[in-house]
Amino acid sequence: MSRKRKLGRNDPCWCGSGRKYKKCHLRREDDKPLNMGDALRAIKKADKKLCLYPSSETDECDGGIIKAHTIQRNGGLNQIAVDGHVYQFEVHLPDLSSGDESLGPKLIGIKKATTFTGFCNKHDTYVFKPIETQPVEDNKEHAFLLGYRSICRELYAKERQLDLIDITKQADRGKSFIEQVSIQKTMDIYSQGVKAGLEDIKYRKTNMDDILQSGTFDDVLFYNIRLNETPDFMCSGSILVEMDFEGNVLQGIEEFEKVDERLDYISFSLIGTDEGGLASFSFLKGNPLSIDFIRSLANLSDKLIPNALTRFTFEFFENVAVSPPWWDSLSEEKKDSLRNRKKEGIDISKERNSDALVDDKIHFVDWSVSSCSSNIDL
Repeated sequence: MSRKRKLGRNDPCWCGSGRKYKKCHLRREDDKPLNMGDALRAIKKADKKLCLYPSSETDECDGGIIKAHTIQRNGGLNQIAVDGHVYQFEVHLPDLSSGDESLGPKLIGIKKATTFTGFCNKHDTYVFKPIETQPVEDNKEHAFLLGYRSICRELYAKERQLDLIDITKQADRGKSFIEQVSIQKTMDIYSQGVKAGLEDIKYRKTNMDDILQSGTFDDVLFYNIRLNETPDFMCSGSILVEMDFEGNVLQGIEEFEKVDERLDYISFSLIGTDEGGLASFSFLKGNPLSIDFIRSLANLSDKLIPNALTRFTFEFFENVAVSPPWWDSLSEEKKDSLRNRKKEGIDISKERNSDALVDDKIHFVDWSVSSCSSNIDL
């Protein structure tokens, strides 16, 4: 819509909300702008407490909903924390008219970092006991559990994003009609993407629920990279595979819009270990593009892999905990490079560059690879 149509007060609003024009966008340009108090109240309301374990009547929840860590606090976040704090990039409700996002990073206590209220105490303890009470091993079960935790967290995050769309659409209050149209169109596109992503995540979690309950991990594929050093940042998440480390597009916009097809997903965890660190990739059989993605990483020399993992982490994930001394030691040029990668992931109006993961010759970390293991035919 390039200019305002003649709408009656009782006509459906042009924005598609389903409300009457007089109850929605009539004289919206005269409204008070969305304030931070309203936004924070909406964010707090969107923080649900639920257990994502596929429990039954004979396996009920117990112990209350807890703040479940997607990255272990003991042996993980403790290794990079300073005075019990790490850096995290916080993405607030954007000013969509200007495209400005507040990224940070900001200090956050490790009791809150990388947590989500998605499990009761009983099921969080039961499900993740194999990787919480002993070192993570290079096997299908442990890779699956790291991936399952990230899938659960992504499901929780997607539902939270959906709940925040209505308040984000109110960012057009007090703005011109042209700005209102731009914001509403942007949020409509964003809403469609969140809904499609949520349905896909639900589908994948259901498959993983079946594996979890059966205790049979034959369909799990993994690729683990062991590091001699503790990673300077840690991460957990699941994403659609878009491009590989050689600049090849694996899934483009046209594939994302095919709602009747399942896209290739991959889960990724970067954590600390007793010996150094572990970068673990996992996915289920039937995701051939994820195999292509892993091959492009495996083809890199050990010397190039650590900085490739850095590009991948900051390009695609928001659930990242960062060592304060490491971040503070980076040059402003390197900080800006990583911030720009975070912004690329936030800007829903742009398609990511195919060469996003290709070596940019920027040296971020001083890690070394000790070994790689996989059950994939590479």
